[in-house]
This record gives sequence, structure tokens and C-alpha cells, in this order.
Amino acid sequence: MGTDIHIQFEVFQDNKWVFLGTKTPNKYHTEPDDGESEWNFENELFDGPRNYDAFAILADVRNGQGFAGVKTGDGFNIISEPKGFPSDMSPEVTEWTKTVEHTPSWLTLKEIIDFNWNQTTRHEGWMGLNAYEKWDKVSPPEEYCGGVGGLNIEHILIPEANRLLKDPSKIDSTKEYYVNISFNESYINAVGSYYTELIPKMKEHAPNGDPTKIRIVFYFDS
Repeated sequence: MGTDIHIQFEVFQDNKWVFLGTKTPNKYHTEPDDGESEWNFENELFDGPRNYDAFAILADVRNGQGFAGVKTGDGFNIISEPKGFPSDMSPEVTEWTKTVEHTPSWLTLKEIIDFNWNQTTRHEGWMGLNAYEKWDKVSPPEEYCGGVGGLNIEHILIPEANRLLKDPSKIDSTKEYYVNISFNESYINAVGSYYTELIPKMKEHAPNGDPTKIRIVFYFDS
């Protein structure tokens, strides 16, 4: 099962936090007890794509681990342990939090930009033998997985992979070989749009350019 993030933005104006988004009727809400909120609350700044490396840095979610606890590397240093929801949220975001599932937290732009993004981490996982042969063994691979299983799957280490590629006659055509790999990656590259888009959007909407006056409020579902 995957994990996703849900994000809202607030700015501090007139001595209170103000919702930076839109509130619209939820057409799926039919009865008071149907489990659906009467309203939809949407942020229009950043869609919060699924990126487990970003989730790890934001709130220690799936940090160095994948589904069922599969180890995916050394993990990341984090901006903050999950803090729960702030007590001074706007009415809209307060209403939105009624649908929370787990790991609520919040961060100001200042907390995000003060974090040391000039770090690297080590990832590990499994790559098909053909893909491994084409990989430069340095750059983050385009495709790999945290774990793979199946009747014909053969898990091998790099020395064995190199031996098979040197002498293809030893490859068993009835098997699918997956190689245990590892590689280093910068935090900035790992989180992608959470650095290249989220931070600029928050800077753009920060009142008077003050990074303490804009924040994200978020939670996760699995």
C-alpha cells in the first residue's frame, strides 16, 4: 500500500493564520454521517506528489524503509519530528483536518529553507540484470525497486552479476535476475519538486517576504 501527503497553506495576516486556498461544496457529501466532509479544501500552489524521500525529510515518514519495512537505504536527516496540528489554524484548515489519517505536522518556510539541503544519502534496492548492465553505476538509476519476489526471481549481488555479464552462457534463461545495488544521491535531487517548486511557491506568497509568515499544514494517508 502506498503513502500520500495532503497539504494546505496558511499565511499570517492581521494577527491570525489565513487559509491560502479554495473552499467549495463537496458534491459527494449527501448525509451528515456519510463519512464525507461537506466541503472540499484545495490548495492551488503545490499538488504534493508521492515522494517518499521528501516525506522522510518533512516528517520522518517511510524514512529508509519501504512497504512492509523493506530497507531502502540509510535514510535522511529530518527537518522536524511530526508536531501534530498547530493550535491556531484557520477555520478552513481546522475543518479540513477532520479527515486526517496519520502523522499530522506543520512547517514554516523558514524551517524548510534553514534545513541543510547540501547533504547526501545512500539508497539501496534491486535492479534487473539488463538494466544493471546499462546503468553507469554512479548516477541515480531511472528504475529500481525496494524489493521484488516471485517464483523465478533470483536475487544476486554485484560480483555475481558481473560474472554473469562477462560470461552470458552461465545465465539461466528460466530465471529473472535482480541485482542488489546502492548509490548516493543529494537531498535536493531526491526530493525533486519539493525543493524546486514548493519552496519557490512559498517564497512567492510569503507576506512581505517573511518566511515565518507562511506555513504548510499536512498529514499522510496509507
